[in-house]
Amino acid sequence: MLKQLKIAFLMSVLVACLQSCQHGKAHSEPPAPKLPEKQWDVETFSQSAADALEKDDQKFLAKLLREETCPCACALTFEQCVQPDAGCPAAPVFANWLVRRLEEGFPHALLAEITAREIAEGYNAAPKSMKTKGYYGKGNPAGGYQMVEFADFECAHCAMASGVLVRLLEKYPDDVHLTFKHFPLAFHQMAESAAVAAEAAGEQGAFWPMHNALFATYGLLNDEIYVGHATALGLNVQRFEEDLKNKRLLKKVKNSRKDGEKAGVNSTPSFFINGRPFYLTRSIESFETRFKMESFRSQQTCR
Repeated sequence: MLKQLKIAFLMSVLVACLQSCQHGKAHSEPPAPKLPEKQWDVETFSQSAADALEKDDQKFLAKLLREETCPCACALTFEQCVQPDAGCPAAPVFANWLVRRLEEGFPHALLAEITAREIAEGYNAAPKSMKTKGYYGKGNPAGGYQMVEFADFECAHCAMASGVLVRLLEKYPDDVHLTFKHFPLAFHQMAESAAVAAEAAGEQGAFWPMHNALFATYGLLNDEIYVGHATALGLNVQRFEEDLKNKRLLKKVKNSRKDGEKAGVNSTPSFFINGRPFYLTRSIESFETRFKMESFRSQQTCR
C-alpha cells in the first residue's frame, strides 16, 4: 500500500506540473453555439486514394458506400452523395475518413459497424438536450462545437481519451467546449468514489487537476490514493476528506449517470457533439472530421 501511495504522489505531482489544466468551476448552461471561428474547406472525395487501396479494401469500400444511406439522411445513397455535384459536403468528408482508416488496415467489420452507427445514430440523430448545468467544463462556452463526455475514472479507454481531449482543446481553443459528466460503470468498484473525489476537489477549485491525476493512476484507485492526490495538489485535506462523504456530491454523480442512461450511454467514454452522439474513433482527426461535417449542415442541398 505504501508503494502505491508513493506512486500516486509522484503521478499527481507529474500530472500537475506537466499538464496545463484549468481550475474552472462548474458552469451553467452554455449559450447556443455560435458559428465556429475555424472555417473548413469543402472537400471532394479522393477517388485516387480509394483506387490505391488494396483490392479487398476497394471492394469493401465500394460495397459500404453503395449500401449505406447518405450521412445527411437524404433519399440518396452514400455512394451518390460523395459525387461532386450531389450537394452534400458532409459525405466526402466522411468517405475520405473511411479511406484513411482502410489505408491504416482498420478491420472491415468494425469499420462497417462504426459507419452504420455514425450515420444512423450519430450525425443523423436528433440532438438531445444535455444537462450541463453544475458540471465542470473547459474551453470556450460559446464555441461552435459543444462536446459532452460521459466517462469513468477507472476506465483505461477514458484515460487514453483524456490526453486526446487536452490536445484537441489546445488546438481549437475558440471553437470547442467540453463538459465532463460522470458515468461510473457498475463493474468498476472504485469508479463512483473516484467521481466523488473529483467533485470534492472541485469544491476547492481543483476539479481538472484531480481529473488528470485520477486518470494518471486509474489502475491504482483507492481512498488513500485520493488523499495522496489531494495532498500533492495542495488542497485542504481535512475539508477534502469531509467532502468525500458529502451526500450532495454523491447524488450529483448518480444523477450524471442517470442522465447518461437517458441519453443512451452504455459504455465509456461516450461523446456527444452539439447534442448528437459521436461514434468515430477517439482521435483528433476523427473529432475534426465530425466538426467539418457539423459545419456543413447548413450547406446540404442533396435532399
